[in-house]
Parts: sequence; structure tokens; C-alpha cells
Amino acid sequence: MEYICPICNKKFQSYRKRTTCSKKCLSLYQQNREIIACDFCGKQFSKRKSMLRKHNFCSRRCTSRFQSQNRIKFPKLRDKNWLEKEYLKKPMSQIAKEIGCSEVVINKYFHLHGLIVRKDRHLSGIKKTKSHCSNLSKSKIDHQTNVGSKNPNWRGGISSLAKRIRSLAQYSQWRDNVLKANINKCVFCESTENLEVDHIKQLRFIIADNHINSIKDAKNCNELWDPSNGRILCKECNLQREFI
Repeated sequence: MEYICPICNKKFQSYRKRTTCSKKCLSLYQQNREIIACDFCGKQFSKRKSMLRKHNFCSRRCTSRFQSQNRIKFPKLRDKNWLEKEYLKKPMSQIAKEIGCSEVVINKYFHLHGLIVRKDRHLSGIKKTKSHCSNLSKSKIDHQTNVGSKNPNWRGGISSLAKRIRSLAQYSQWRDNVLKANINKCVFCESTENLEVDHIKQLRFIIADNHINSIKDAKNCNELWDPSNGRILCKECNLQREFI
């Protein structure tokens, strides 16, 4: 009669009922084993049925090789060109969010590829709170970053001293203090449109009288930042202030 071996699935003939085709298969059958193929190299080997898993390997070498090839959770990050192009369009936080990993993982692959992490793009695209913006500006002032020749827009100091004083954060703070201390209307025509903040004693006279020759001198001048020396004018009155 013809039978099928439950171990090797081989057909064999026997005049009496037999479970397996050979003694080797019989030994495996009695040990409750099964012949399967290695998931890495394809080699046939026997394994206990109770030890069968989703992936089965014939040796530790095949196990380690399979794990090394399938250990990568984020294969896109291994592509240097892709990562470089994405970083030009998006910040690191957005790339991490789209892939589903943390910024630490992105930073790790940046170092592996030898890419430069730009600090100015680290928080780009993320809406910042007012307190965050004020802390950033204070930090730049304290550490003197982006000041003078350190600023990428520096052209050798061609801006006038008055223009540089008006671009200071301290000048913006003085302007806010004047607005808080006065009613929001022009002191001459009482208009509420196109309002501007002006020095009662003009800025050029303050610079001349206090011998201000640099931004450092301007920051230390108390008269320049006195809110009582400020007033609110409309745009038209401000243009004609020398003739009023």
C-alpha cells in the first residue's frame, strides 16, 4: 500500500501499515519534530513543533543576519539624498512627525551621513509664543549673537547711528512704554489713525548733547529711553513737527 510520510511528505509503499518512510523520520516523529526550511538560507532542518515560531532559522548565524537586515525601522533615513532634500523643505521636527520617530533618531542619521544640523532651521515652521520670542531675543542680546559683523546682513556699518538706534529692541520697549503712558491719539490734531511715537526732544539733539558715538553709548543714555520724553503723533503731524 502507498503511504505519505508526515515528516518529509514523501510517498512510500509498504505491505504493512507504517507511520514514516524511514527510521530517521520515525525518530523525528517520535520526538514530535517537523522538517522546515530556514527563513534566511532556505536549508531544510528539523525543529520541535513546540518551538516553532513566526520566523525559524537553522543556525545563530542565519538568525543574526536576518535580524541585521530587518532591524531598520525607518529605511528612508538610510537614504542620504532623500534626507538632505527633505531637510531643505521641512524642519527636523516635521520630518520626525511624518515618519513616526523622534528627533533624536533623525539627529543620529544626520551624524551618520555627515550632514550639518542648522540651529536656525531647528524651530522653523513651528509657531512660537510671545514669551518664547522674547526669550530668544534676550538670549541673542546677552550673548551678542547676530550683532554687528556677526550678522549675515552686515555690510560694513553703512547704516546711520540713528537708524541703528531705532532698530534696537530697547527702542521698541521705549515705544511700548510711551504708548502705555499716553492716550492713543495725536497730541495736536487728536487723530486716532496712522499714529506714530516721536521724541519731544528730537533724537539728533539727544545724540549730539550726550555725545553718543556708538550703540553701547546709546544703550547707557537715560535721556534717550525716558518715556516722558515721548509723545504720540499722527503721520501728517509727525512730518510737519519741525514747523509746529
